[in-house]
Amino acid sequence: MTPIGGFGINLAVQDAVVAANLLSGPLREGRLHTWHLAAVQRQRELPTRILQWYQQMILRRIQHNSGLDGQPSQVPFIGRLMRKLPFVRDLSAYITAYGIFPPHLEDEK
Repeated sequence: MTPIGGFGINLAVQDAVVAANLLSGPLREGRLHTWHLAAVQRQRELPTRILQWYQQMILRRIQHNSGLDGQPSQVPFIGRLMRKLPFVRDLSAYITAYGIFPPHLEDEK
């Protein structure tokens, strides 16, 4: 993850929640296998990839708006859309705060 958007710490916490949910039982019972770890990775891979794509989109917008790409600076389409449709802005804020598919800590069984 890049530092753009501050997603790294959010993903780390979410990864820890998913790992706790999936690994606590097998760890407690002494039967942890690599396929348990693979299950954690499978569950976290899609949200991570989506946020990495989102970070790249933000980076391109920053570079474009600063004139670093050699093009004249203008408000990009997503910026205009966010001004006209507040729910798009709110969705962006929600994704920044909670991520994609935010996990919840499960009760012990």
